[in-house]
This record gives sequence, structure tokens and C-alpha cells, in this order.
Amino acid sequence: MSGIFIACFCFLEKNNRRESVIRAGFFLFVFFIGIQYPSFFQLHSALDKYAGEVIVLKGMVCSVSEKENSMRILLKSNAVSANAYEGDWKCVSARVLLTIRKQDGLDEKCLYGEEICVKGILEKPQQGKNPGMFDYAEYLKSKKIDWVMSVGYGHFEMKQNKTNKVVWLAAQFKEKGIKSLQQVLTEEKCGLLVAMLFGDKNYMEEELYESFQKNGTAHILAVSGIHVHLLYLYISRFLQREAKLQRSLLILLFLFLYATLAEFSPSVVRASLMIGIHILASLLMQRYDFFSAICFSCFLQILYNPYVICNVGFQLSYLAVYSLAVVLPWVDSRIDRLILKTGNEWIGNVGRFFSPLLVLQIMMGPMVAFYFNTFSFSAFFLNIPILFFAGMLIPIGMSLLFLCWLPYSGGFLFGIAAKSADLLLEAMLFLNELFTRWGNGYFWVVSPPYGVLILFYGILFFFCTEMHCILYRRKKVQRIYIIFTVIMLCACVLPYVLGIADVPHPFSRRLHQLTFVDVGQGDCLHIRTPNGKNILIDGGGSASFDTGKKILLPYLLKNGVDHIDLAVVTHLHTDHFKGIQGLSIFMPITYLATYEGNQIREEEFSLGAEYAGKEGRMNELTKRQKIQKTETLYLKKGDQIKLDEGIWLDVLAPREMSLKEYENLFDAEDENATSLIIKVSYLNCTVLMTGDLGFEGEQSLMNSVENFKKLHCDVLKVGHHGSAYSTSEEFINAVSPSLAVIQVGKNNFGHPASRVIELFQKYDIMLARNDLDGAVFLDNLSSKTIKIEKFCK
Repeated sequence: MSGIFIACFCFLEKNNRRESVIRAGFFLFVFFIGIQYPSFFQLHSALDKYAGEVIVLKGMVCSVSEKENSMRILLKSNAVSANAYEGDWKCVSARVLLTIRKQDGLDEKCLYGEEICVKGILEKPQQGKNPGMFDYAEYLKSKKIDWVMSVGYGHFEMKQNKTNKVVWLAAQFKEKGIKSLQQVLTEEKCGLLVAMLFGDKNYMEEELYESFQKNGTAHILAVSGIHVHLLYLYISRFLQREAKLQRSLLILLFLFLYATLAEFSPSVVRASLMIGIHILASLLMQRYDFFSAICFSCFLQILYNPYVICNVGFQLSYLAVYSLAVVLPWVDSRIDRLILKTGNEWIGNVGRFFSPLLVLQIMMGPMVAFYFNTFSFSAFFLNIPILFFAGMLIPIGMSLLFLCWLPYSGGFLFGIAAKSADLLLEAMLFLNELFTRWGNGYFWVVSPPYGVLILFYGILFFFCTEMHCILYRRKKVQRIYIIFTVIMLCACVLPYVLGIADVPHPFSRRLHQLTFVDVGQGDCLHIRTPNGKNILIDGGGSASFDTGKKILLPYLLKNGVDHIDLAVVTHLHTDHFKGIQGLSIFMPITYLATYEGNQIREEEFSLGAEYAGKEGRMNELTKRQKIQKTETLYLKKGDQIKLDEGIWLDVLAPREMSLKEYENLFDAEDENATSLIIKVSYLNCTVLMTGDLGFEGEQSLMNSVENFKKLHCDVLKVGHHGSAYSTSEEFINAVSPSLAVIQVGKNNFGHPASRVIELFQKYDIMLARNDLDGAVFLDNLSSKTIKIEKFCK
């Protein structure tokens, strides 16, 4: 899609028709060659045959990042052995991301550029398992990483051989600088400055980073073109007395070293390449064309790694710079006209000062909403002072890194620079905290459909091009209408053809009627009715991972859902309910349905503001969520909830009991015995949701119905994640499903049990598992033939 856009922009920007067609055709050719590049040249990796096996790798450390109890090391491997450390080595060339437990004597700063030898299980990175969600495997591919490996304790060996002195020296420079900053700045300020200088957020608290995200200023924490251009301006001024050739070479050397420290992020590479092209044009006394430099730097990055086009930083960086190349001149021309009409020069000065920020906010808004599902009003007010402070902090911060190496006078100057940085960081944190406490500066938004993005950027970019201006002045309105029509057709047809829209319409999405969402080791069924109602049956959850915030919220927002009409909780175990609680902090839930017996322990299933208060997370609530109230429905056997025409829920168990029986039931501490058993009827499809039903519960359920036909279903959600103590043969015969879905993730309980899998194979029942297949979709439910799709095909 990005390649097609680049081709279209080339076509729209130039006046000469033949030249335009050649340029557009060239970029389309490069795009499709890039797409096929892995197929032509990387059909098989040298490590493919070792997938899933314990092997030994030898290679050079390219980068290191430190986590709480582990380290992540990027290894450029050059040899592999399937036997032992002194085994039969075979030459390979692959980049592998290692996860290593921290060990005594393992010093991060010493690893850069070192040759190491590691032993572990080689695996492919985990791909995204829900539609629209972050794809870790794709992200690593954009960094040319195809493999991951977990290295156990004692399976790490350093060869004491620095194979790359440049990487080692850059790491030493960075490490000493960070340690010097930690001595003079607080942990919070040091983490913020390190993130600004290198894009390394490992030193920042997650809460602080999230506050910058909410305020729309997190871009300052990822090394971008702004950082590079600021440094370029300061260095150019500092070296202005040097000869032109010497100055240019020194600047290029510095940019290369800075890109090394920033681990060659796409935005830094883009800015460095464009500055390099500008310097080269100046040396050769040629005209520098901004648009051509954008396209050429993009071409070089895609040529080096075609998967970089999937990198969000790459996309946002080129979108920003292209917006400045195309839209900003149009805005400035409108400002010039306004000056001519009014005769007020101050209008032009103010307009030109704010116009770049305004253009970037408008142009980046839809893409930020698409990827991060947030919109920030604060960004319009905060970005100006934040960028002002960053403009001083970045050169001061880089100066501190150099000054910490100097003795005597370096220490004096270091102290002055550190104090200046401290004051600026204090002001930046104060402003960020001020807007964060306000709480109304941001809100969560659903991702705009692909068709809307094509329509928005296609029309706006064309409208601001010189071509549109020429056609309009020559009164060739018909040609303008034709181009607008082509853009509209692309917005309608392309998403539909690519399978990401249900109908050829810009606002259409790919929607599924029933989705078994992959929430890891937990249950979650998302029901979407024809009239737009959204229902969740369970929501997964974990004691150590915020499923509601990190899985349910992005899944729902990226698939066009901004509220939940009904959340049904089968029982209050963490892996069924905690995800719903976490979600309620960020998204309104109109009704919560649970077993009637839970009335005697209402304090255990708080939601929204009440739950956020108990968890100490009130700062995460938006204004909408602070006033949102959730009504509770209590269910028992025999109850029915009508969701839409031809869609309802039947409660099959447990039965209604007396207050004394409820108290005895909960005193027994068998939460699974209180699990709601719900039969979902969706037009011509039935789904049996069994919660954590075990053998005893299955027998009780079969005894409670007069006829097993009431239990018959098309789809069975397998009880208790496929536990060895659930899903009896008698129960399978009673239910008689065509499809069984096991909602399971990585666990230490042995789920699903081999006996359960063999049972479904024995009865020729189709099986789907979230841990292997990702999300499972059921569509076409109005017909006799149900369409079943697995996200991980």
C-alpha cells in the first residue's frame, strides 16, 4: 500500500506526463520487487532445519537491552552447532534475539562487539494472534531478525574477542555517559533524557512513558528526524569556520556515530540519509530537491530490508516529512495571500511559526489513531513548549556525553551543563504532569478503516499538490473530478479486494459475528450482532499481566468497538474475570451479568472507577469512565437474554439456591462449581460456553436436562482449557459438536491434555486452539454452512 502511495505521489507532483509515468512506474516496480525479495532470495534460512531444537550459536553482540531480571541481546551469528560447544560448526548468517537470565559477572557494557557462544532452543518469533493487534514477528522482521532464543543459566560463554571495535567503542561511550547522568540526575530525569537522546526507554518508568503518550508528546522519546536535524544545525554552527569538505566529512561521521547509538532506527536513518544527500548536493554544487531526497532515502531503506515498510516508525517518519514537503508549502502560500489581503506582517510570522506544528498534527492524527488508538487535545498546546525544551536538551545532553570523558575543566563544564539539563527536565516534567492531572486532554478512539485513510490522505495530498493548483487555474475541473473519483474508487475497492473490508465502501471493516479472542490462558468470546451490539463472555486475565489493557482494549478499538453492551462473567476466577475488570477502566460496559449467588459478595466484582480506586489506577481513567456506571444482572438456570433478532443467550446452569446454600457453596471454595453454563444461539449456529466445567459439573449438567438435545450445539468451547479432568466421552456424545475450541495459552498445567485432543480426533470433531491458531472466527451464521477461519493460517 505504501509503495502504491509513493507511486501516486510521484505522479501527482510532476507536471511532465511522461516523466510522471516513468517515476510512478519505477517506484511501483521497486515496491513489488521488494515484496517478492524474500521469496526470490530468502526461500530458506540456514537455521530453518534447527527450528525447535537445542543448538549452540556463535556470533557477535550487536545490541543489548536490560530488563528487570533478564537481558535481551541481538546476536549476529556466524556459526551453529547442533551438538556441543566444541562440536561441528557450520557457517551461517542470521540475526537472533537472545533472552538471557541475569548472571553474576555478566556486565552489559562489556558485551557490545564481543564474540559470544550461547546454547538454547531456537524458535520463530510469536506472530500476532488477534486481528489488528501488534505482530511481534513482523516487527522483528522489520529489524532483520528472524529468530529468537531463550538461553538458560550457565549456557552463556564470552570468547573475550572484540570482533567489532566500532560497536564496542560506541557502547562504551554511551554506557559511561548514562552512568555519569545517573550520578547527577534523579532516576526519573535521567530516564527521560536517555530516552530523548537514544530512544532507549528501558530507564523510564512505564507510567511516565504512558503519560507522554496520553499527552501526544511521546514522539520526543523516540529518536526521530527532529533530533537528527537539531544536532545537524548545532554541529554545522559549531564547525562553520572549518573548510567545507572537512566540515561535511565531520558531520557525516557524527551522524553515523549517532545512528549507531540509536541502533539505526528508521527515522534516524531517513534523516541522516537526507542530510547526507543535502551535503553531497552542496559539495557537487547541485540543486537539492527535498521530495527527491525523501523518495531516494525511502528506496534505499526498502532495498536494504523490504520488511522495513511494516515498521510503524518508518511509516510515521516518512508520512511526517512528506506532509512537510507537500502540505506545508500549500499552507504557507495561504498565509502569504492573507498577508497581502490584510497587510499585517505579524500574521505571517505567527502563521509560519505554528503552521508546521498544525500540519503535522492534522496529518499524523489519523495514523496515530490507527496504530495507537488515542487522540490528544493536549498535543496542540504541549508540543510547542516540549519541542522548545527538547531543542535545548538534546545538544546539552550530547555535550554531557562528551564532557564526562574530559578531566578537570570537563568536570566543571559538566556540572554547569548537568544543572541546565536538570532545570529543563524539571520544567518538561512539570508541564507533562500538569496536563496528565487535568485528565481531559486525551481520549481513546477506534482505528479508522483502511478506506478512510486512503480517502483522507489521497484527497488531501492531491489537493495540496502543484498539479491540482495548475488544473484548477486552467479550469480543467473535469480532470480534477476524475482524479477524485479514482481516489474514491481506490478507497472503496482496495480494502475489499485485500480482504480487510466486508463491502466496497470506505467506512467498511472486516467484521466477524463470533470471535474466540486469544487472551492467553483464559476464555473470551466476542459476539457482534447485526445491529452493532457487542457482547463479551469472559475476558481472560492474569495476576502478572494486564489482559484488559494490553489485549482486550487494543483488540476492540482496532476492530471498531468503543463500548461493550454486555459482559457476561461465567465465574470470578482471574483467567475469566480480571480482563473484564481491566477493560472497564478504559471502556464503558453497560451491563455486567454473573451468577445470582454472587450477590452475597458484590465487593469482589467491582468495575470502572470503583475498581480503579481499589487498584490505585485512578489516573488512568478518562472523564467518560469516571461517570460511567455499570448495571449488574444476576443469572441462574432457566434465564434467557435476548441480544438481537434471532440471537439470545440461554443459561443452563447453575440452578437457583437459597441464601444458606450460596454461603455453603462459596465456603467450599470451589469457584468452578459456580460457573455459568451458557448456550449462545446466533441465527442458525449454537455455541456452548462451559467455563471451567469439570467431570462432576458435566455429569450434573447432563442429569439436569430432560433431553440431551438441549445440550446439542454446533460449537463447543472446551471446559477448563482442555484440562485432563474435564471433557468426558459421555459429555461429548451428549453435546455432539461439529467444532471444538480450546481457549488456552502458554501454561504449566499441561493444558490441553493429550487425552482430550485424542477424544476429539476419535469422534472426528474439528479442533481449534488459540495457542496454535490464534483467534477463531465464525461467520455466515445465517446459513446452514458455517464459515470457520483461524487467524494464524
